Amino acid sequence: MILEKMDGKHITVIITRYFKIIALGASLIAPILFYFSFTYSQEILWEKRIDIGRRDYINNFIVFPDRNIGIVGVFIDSIPNIFLYKISPNGDSIFLKSSSQKCFDIWPTGALIDDEENIYLVGLGETIGVIPSDTIRFGFIAKFSGQGEFIFRKNFYYGRLAEFLDITFLNNSIFVCGRVVPNYPTGSEYGILLKYDKEGNLLWQRLFNHHCFEGIENMDGYLYITGTLTRTIPPLGFRISFIKADTLGDTLIVRGDIEASGGEIALDSFGNILIAGNGPYPDLGIRLLKYDQNGNLNWYRIYFYGNWDWPTCMEVNPYGEIFLGNFLEVLNPLTHKWQLIKYNSMGEMMWQHIYSLPDSLVVIEALTIVNRNEIIAGGVSSTRDLNFSNGIVIKYLDNSNIKEDTFHYKPITNKFLTQIYDITGKRVYKDINKLRKGVYILEIDKRKKKLIIIK
Repeated sequence: MILEKMDGKHITVIITRYFKIIALGASLIAPILFYFSFTYSQEILWEKRIDIGRRDYINNFIVFPDRNIGIVGVFIDSIPNIFLYKISPNGDSIFLKSSSQKCFDIWPTGALIDDEENIYLVGLGETIGVIPSDTIRFGFIAKFSGQGEFIFRKNFYYGRLAEFLDITFLNNSIFVCGRVVPNYPTGSEYGILLKYDKEGNLLWQRLFNHHCFEGIENMDGYLYITGTLTRTIPPLGFRISFIKADTLGDTLIVRGDIEASGGEIALDSFGNILIAGNGPYPDLGIRLLKYDQNGNLNWYRIYFYGNWDWPTCMEVNPYGEIFLGNFLEVLNPLTHKWQLIKYNSMGEMMWQHIYSLPDSLVVIEALTIVNRNEIIAGGVSSTRDLNFSNGIVIKYLDNSNIKEDTFHYKPITNKFLTQIYDITGKRVYKDINKLRKGVYILEIDKRKKKLIIIK
């Protein structure tokens, strides 16, 4: 919904989409109307294309101590090459280094930099099989210098499939999460948590039944992990997994509140945990959750933007504002778009930017926040046959702190939204199909605590 005008007790809104909001144990399906005191916006400061090989992919960002940005990715000609491309916050090139990798395929999924400017990557790779069924997927940890010089790569095998999907530092050690499927493509799936030293030596590993871990962060000496929990007792299905663990890998909290697949995790400066995922088929909207450190669910949002929404990256600034990258698929005609969304600390959307190219599949893969108002996003545009691709980097200026159009009123609470009537006076909140997309003028009846459509 987009607020157009508010004059006294009359509100003009454009209803464009319905979504579901769940908070504090209550569920409401209705047209949710968010009222803000100013217009939110953003603009693009610059855009860069990365064209090194036949196929180029951007996977992660790191921020150097001098505030320059490191772009981590892969380019593929005959074999895969991991590259580090260092640029200034203004997009100026500083250096580009690459290292060929002796394997069939490789894909970094997580990256970070230590105080000595050593860069650590984790990800997944594949061996070269004579036939596809001979191929084995492995997880890996790799180390590079701050100048992009390759130091080591160590592979981790667990049966036929192992994937490392994220990385974090804690107490001078490296913690990695991912998943393993020993008898892939059949057999059980396990979430895996591993501890390494800085030389890539494996110290211990822990397996978690019926889990797939995709994101890990740390705070106050504890590990916070998200992913997907597969239920083995009725009702069967998938739940967003939230785990708090100590540095020995022992779990303190395990939660699986929401039926969906978990993917991205970020921590705000107030000690809360943000998790993003997407729902089960055919309900493929974004799920956005906020937990406290004790595993209490503060709020839960569902957003629908396309026929398929898949969160790919997420960052939170010091003010608790959330930036989410979304893979956006739209049918008829089939298009795949890059979507950057900003939410406030309550999960309410502030602005979005959609980027697409003709006859291309465009995916946003990485985010980094330069400061409160400057965000850099990276991803890839590929031809439909996936034979050619280029990396894309866009820097945004967030103008949402600029007041453009101020209204003076008391915000409407969700209590009003549970009582919505159509133009005939019929209550419709239980049958949202009564409200079509379009422009509506609503009147606030404060005495009866309801919104009434008057036009």
